[in-house]
Amino acid sequence: LPINKIPRTILLLRELCQEYNMQINNNKSGFMWLNSNNYRLAPSDKSIECIPVVKTYKYLGIEIDGKGDISKHLVRMQRKINFVFLQLKPLLNNSTFEMRKSLWECFIRPLFEYIIPTWVESMAIRTISLWWKMLKKSFNGFCGLRASIDNIVFDMPFSKSILGQYITSKTLLLKTKSINM
Repeated sequence: LPINKIPRTILLLRELCQEYNMQINNNKSGFMWLNSNNYRLAPSDKSIECIPVVKTYKYLGIEIDGKGDISKHLVRMQRKINFVFLQLKPLLNNSTFEMRKSLWECFIRPLFEYIIPTWVESMAIRTISLWWKMLKKSFNGFCGLRASIDNIVFDMPFSKSILGQYITSKTLLLKTKSINM
């Protein structure tokens, strides 16, 4: 959307909302430039039609910056994984592999799956790599596996799941991008 059409678009949205007796909450709304490599072209206004211009936005609980990067969210997610692990550690110490895997699937796996819809093709390879390393580390930690465990063992629980299929496609994308660089 061209910069000069944004105010008009917001006004049209406000009019549409009024037809249905709805109101845009300016305090819970934000306008952010996505994938803007050239910030000189982005307007320097602090707000557009009373909607604030922000550098990061929390969408469905996931903090995204103007480049589509979720690194800050991954840092918070790692703290949450560590907290859950410490709370469940007494239970994990005397559990079978299947029980540990089930606990990981119940408490940790949803954290990783929840992020997937926010991925964009332009997302940095380092962010996807960090996500993958966090996934593997959390699974190994919960299941009591060594960090150097072979990827074949790690991939087995994921091979038939949607998460596994998505990881496989992203891994191929990563390999392709790293070869082309």
